Amino acid sequence: MTTFVYYSTFIFNLAVCLISAIVIRRKIRKKTLSETTGKNLHSIAMLPLGAFSGTLLFWGLADLFEILGLDMTYGHGEILISAIVFNVFLSLLLLVAGRIFIGWEEMLSSIKNI
Repeated sequence: MTTFVYYSTFIFNLAVCLISAIVIRRKIRKKTLSETTGKNLHSIAMLPLGAFSGTLLFWGLADLFEILGLDMTYGHGEILISAIVFNVFLSLLLLVAGRIFIGWEEMLSSIKNI
């Protein structure tokens, strides 16, 4: 069950980043938010998300499964460190990908503007 909790934090991190990028891009296309502000909001939200997923979400799910009577093994404890580190690195990677997606402009529309 520990691996399920471990990977579910990654999936949560990915889902929240994707939803954030889509919502911000939609607001930019509707002209209710500037591109710079949208990218900054996305960047500010992703770092705490990685820390939240690696710590509070991981421990919360692990404790929930222990309360339900499911076996949770942590090995020598390396999963406790890697959950935090990998979620933070994943959020940094998703931060960059989200900023690219938010500022993406279709090639044909940029050619028409020339």
